Amino acid sequence: MLTLILICLLAAGGLLGGCIRQTVSANYRTFTNQVTSSNLVFSNYVVSEMRTPRVREIMSLVASNQASEILRDQINPVVQEFQLKLAERIQSLEATTAQQLADTKKLALPPTLALDTVSMTNRGGSLVATLSFRPSRLENVGVVVFVAKVTGNADSRILDFRPTLAGGPFGSGPDTTTISANGKEARVQYALMFPGNPTVELTVSHPATVQIGGNHELQPFELSLK
Repeated sequence: MLTLILICLLAAGGLLGGCIRQTVSANYRTFTNQVTSSNLVFSNYVVSEMRTPRVREIMSLVASNQASEILRDQINPVVQEFQLKLAERIQSLEATTAQQLADTKKLALPPTLALDTVSMTNRGGSLVATLSFRPSRLENVGVVVFVAKVTGNADSRILDFRPTLAGGPFGSGPDTTTISANGKEARVQYALMFPGNPTVELTVSHPATVQIGGNHELQPFELSLK
């Protein structure tokens, strides 16, 4: 009898276990289907919401803010560095160009003259000063003009004022040297044929102070002949 009861219980347990397994399996499939369906519904909802103007506007703002951050943090420093280097380059080019223009203008102008050397000699009781002038550039200065004026010693007169070959070959004419009637002023004008240092001789009758001037921006100066 006991054996029969146990057999019935085992059989009933087997049937109950099978029923439970079938129920659990069915419930799991139902749950899985519900989850899948929920995921699909949620995905469709997200896609739908992404297409709404409000969400698209929000995404645009986010992208804009990110772009602004990238522009500020990465691109702007590079642009600023490039602009700084470009400004420095432009400034350097402007300075170089200005200097080149200034040099070109100087080259376009005739050379200037400045007193280089002076020597004194006594020739038959007269005082002779030999004056050599240095050009600012080694090129032919062309026509040169020198003017002498006695400013001291009323007794002194200018006897002669002429170019010399010490400064190189030159062309002259009948009006190369002119001396005023009172001998207080004289002028010499001639043309150098080749590059060189214009050289002239000034002869006075007595010791005197003479002011010398000329063209090619020669600065006037006083010369004491003793």
